[in-house]
Amino acid sequence: MLFSQATIIFILRMARFYFLITLLFFFSRVDAADCASSVPTITRTGATVCEGKQGSISINGTGGSTYLWFNGSTSPSVNVTASVSTYYQVTIYYNDSCSVMDSVLLNVNSNPIVTGIGEAICTGETARITATGALTYNWGIHGNTQFINVKPIADQNYSVTGTDANGCTAVSFAAVTIKSGISATAVGDTICEGDVAFLSIVNPPVGFTYNWGSLGQGTSVTAAPLVNSLYKVIATGTNGCTVEATAFVYVSKKNQLFWTLISTQSAVMILQCHSMGFLQAVICSALAFLAQSSFPIALA
Repeated sequence: MLFSQATIIFILRMARFYFLITLLFFFSRVDAADCASSVPTITRTGATVCEGKQGSISINGTGGSTYLWFNGSTSPSVNVTASVSTYYQVTIYYNDSCSVMDSVLLNVNSNPIVTGIGEAICTGETARITATGALTYNWGIHGNTQFINVKPIADQNYSVTGTDANGCTAVSFAAVTIKSGISATAVGDTICEGDVAFLSIVNPPVGFTYNWGSLGQGTSVTAAPLVNSLYKVIATGTNGCTVEATAFVYVSKKNQLFWTLISTQSAVMILQCHSMGFLQAVICSALAFLAQSSFPIALA
């Protein structure tokens, strides 16, 4: 069978193509075998860091290897930062045209979740604040325990650094707020000895409570002191804060005003005014003066 010229040309081209493919396959097998027999010994050096911290990882291949990291670096080691554990790829070149892929692990320990717990206090009180979520705690100048006591005069945030068992840290804050102050005004009374005094609170706000100690509780109480007395009352507001007020009771002695007949000799009545106070003495003297119109009186 005779072939056309076009057919003969096609056959020759296909023969040449298969020859080249076969030749390429042969040499590639030789190169692959050569690369496989000379793979360098690879030493990987990973790192363990805390979340967000930088770590240095490295790789080393024997036999004059060169490297190409994921970020383009050609150094044996690179510094990397990650929020989770990550394998970083590196290509190792050796024996001129051979290469192998490898990876190095950066192990990442999560940071602790530290929570600061503050408190709302009244003016002058001491707050006990705390932190949770870590192994140890550092409040700066305020101490290094889980709980600390502070006594601010205004609203304040306190910073705490917590450290876990891996040495990882986290910062949190505990807020101390000062409650609104309250006020109270108490009024006393002026009584005569043996009478009852009324003590009360001026314009008491709704919801406040008042403790007068042994006198009882409420916006008003009674007392019967025999001498001048100062009473204290503790007012408690709706926010739990307290304030102290005082009420004074003035006790006036009951002075008897009477005359004592001392003598009636020589038609002269001698009287004695018994009085403890200035006003009573004046009254006694006036009555004695008026009585002189009837008969002579001598004041003793």
